Amino acid sequence: MARALTDIAAGRPVVVVDDDRAEGAVVFAAEKATPALMAFTVRHTCGLVAVALPGADCDRLQLRPMNGGDRESPYTVTVDAKNGVHTGISAADRAYTARLLASPDTAAADLSRPGHLMGLRVHGGGVLHRPQLPEAAVDLARLGGLRPAGVLCELVSPRDPTRMARASELAEFTAEHDLALVSIAGLVRHRVQTELVRGAVTRQPVAHSEFQATSVLEGAEHVVVVDERAGVLVRLHRECPGAIGGVGPEVELYLRVPCDGD
Repeated sequence: MARALTDIAAGRPVVVVDDDRAEGAVVFAAEKATPALMAFTVRHTCGLVAVALPGADCDRLQLRPMNGGDRESPYTVTVDAKNGVHTGISAADRAYTARLLASPDTAAADLSRPGHLMGLRVHGGGVLHRPQLPEAAVDLARLGGLRPAGVLCELVSPRDPTRMARASELAEFTAEHDLALVSIAGLVRHRVQTELVRGAVTRQPVAHSEFQATSVLEGAEHVVVVDERAGVLVRLHRECPGAIGGVGPEVELYLRVPCDGD
């Protein structure tokens, strides 16, 4: 992870693996986009280059969504820079548009629609809330000390360009081009280890046993109740702090499960 963040900060690309699909994408910081970097990306990927952006930037730039869903990051309308480009499709033009999308000084009027770069509206919590490639691209740019805007495009197989690159091919590609290879799961672990703050631990007698209660701060506060004697059975309960103290029969029922072993 350390090398990936160093490379991102220096304007070099990395390869990010989507753990669920075993596919990957070339990712780099939008504000560091260059014609050479964009040309490299287009040459080795499917060519549908997108710039992942936080919701606030999408709203500021009036990038309207074209699709939606809880799992996938919504695509926005395609754009080009209104000035400073030719047709918009060249690597130089797309790199310029990517830098424009990353800039906090860009206004909606500086973009023409439709264009040749897709926008992707990411979840504000990044990979901790939606572990997908667009969120990873934005998280990497932010963790690299840059604007939270990431360029990404999925890699195709060098052996069969009609399909996406598989995990083994991603490893070969990164070795051939000396690129850092990171997984979304690895990025999640990095953020959990470096960003989540664990609060005080208290002993809480509940129902049929005594549990440890602690809070985890990550933007919002989450309360974790743990029975040290039990295994890894997990119950995710809706927010209702009063129920933890023993007044909630539903909570009591679920807390009995690890105690009874059923």
